[in-house]
Amino acid sequence: MSGDNLTVHTADGRPFLDRADGQRWDVIHIDAYRQPYIPFYLTTREFFELAKSRLAPGGVLSINVGSTPEDPRINEAVAATMRDVFPYVGRYRAERYNEVIIARGSRPPSGFALMQPEIAPLVEEFRAGLVQVEPDADRVLTDDRAPVEWMTDRMIFGEAS
Repeated sequence: MSGDNLTVHTADGRPFLDRADGQRWDVIHIDAYRQPYIPFYLTTREFFELAKSRLAPGGVLSINVGSTPEDPRINEAVAATMRDVFPYVGRYRAERYNEVIIARGSRPPSGFALMQPEIAPLVEEFRAGLVQVEPDADRVLTDDRAPVEWMTDRMIFGEAS
């Protein structure tokens, strides 16, 4: 899919970014899992360092993470890992079983220049619900330690019981 200012790439995120040396994007959004499992290699410090290296100055990285409101461990671990790489990370609960985590090299500006005024209320709602993530070194996931399947299994079992 593409448009005047948009090109969407559909590929396995980590190998795609690894091969994209020299290319930079304003937005990288990860929505790459089969509910509710997210591939562990898209949640690690090493992956987020790679993604950061592919962002244009002022760019934004976002990831869609499925979880239950009662068991936010996977969201907290992904957010802590992103915060280990980026100076600003925020979490937004988009739906009951869905959270969007965003990262930037700097805090988002207080005002948004919108090309389409009809989406202004959505942007304001997102901004109002965004919770800043503080560093938490104990939750950082790495290529050598990323128990996201275990966390997801625990979440599923907790929801089912």
